[in-house]
Amino acid sequence: MSKLSTDFILASPSRFNWSYVGDLDKIIVYPEPSDDDLFDANYSPDHLVATGWVVPEDEEEAYRFAVASFRGTASHDEWKQQFHPQMTVFWPCTPTIDPQAAANAMYAAGLNCVLISGQVDDIANVSGFALTAGGSDLSDHLAAAYICSGQTPPVVVTQRALALNRPKVMEQELKEAAESIGQYLNSTITRLNETLEDSRGLRP
Repeated sequence: MSKLSTDFILASPSRFNWSYVGDLDKIIVYPEPSDDDLFDANYSPDHLVATGWVVPEDEEEAYRFAVASFRGTASHDEWKQQFHPQMTVFWPCTPTIDPQAAANAMYAAGLNCVLISGQVDDIANVSGFALTAGGSDLSDHLAAAYICSGQTPPVVVTQRALALNRPKVMEQELKEAAESIGQYLNSTITRLNETLEDSRGLRP
């Protein structure tokens, strides 16, 4: 696992009633549809060729062509519904990588989280994660979302994720992140104590 930023290691959540956010569709960072998504929606390159479309021969160009054809359709609108927040909790995060790449990584990992980035109703700029499912503790999904975005997950999220009595999403990466958090906190405590001793004139 590449080195993660610690910008949000002590972050705490806020809450949004997403049903009242008028520009929600504009600030959700949707992942790129997978090949399976295109196939299930009958918009794969093969489907398009079979219905008379002239599709580029290059595999990557054919995929891009299929995605462009898929966007704006009723099937695409239905596909996007799975990324709409279902819980009011919102965890702040600014990815250290391209937001689209982060959203793609989260989708590939099967996370019940969505990256939201932008201005909410011309009031506040936000960037972070909302849950797209509820009914169970999804702390491991939140932790994995941070990791996919190049950030160390917050301490409280990591603690709850590790305590889950079930297999965790990206469990190995979660444990590595937890070790990094422990090192970071120990280092922080050491520096704090040294600063305190200096302020009291206790260090030579």
